[in-house]
Amino acid sequence: MISTWFLSLFLLVSILINILFVWYCKKLLTYLSLTNTDTKNMLISLAGFEDHLKDVYNREIFYGEPVLESLLKHTTEIRDEVEQFVNINETSMTESSDE
Repeated sequence: MISTWFLSLFLLVSILINILFVWYCKKLLTYLSLTNTDTKNMLISLAGFEDHLKDVYNREIFYGEPVLESLLKHTTEIRDEVEQFVNINETSMTESSDE
């Protein structure tokens, strides 16, 4: 009788803990999705900045300027890093939603 009562209690506690974990995972995935969206928006802004910088660099008065060339290279590297971050997050999001 007592063992049945303990098993019932443990079952109830286990169910509650599992519900809590499912809620937490859903909350975490929502946060990751929002973060990924914000990162995509940042990537779009950075790409716009890179295009603007290329436009300034290609003008006759600034063409070949080493500071602008270095800035353009640095901007491209940062854009690539952010793009890689977005791709990794998208991959992890699709893998977690498949499971």
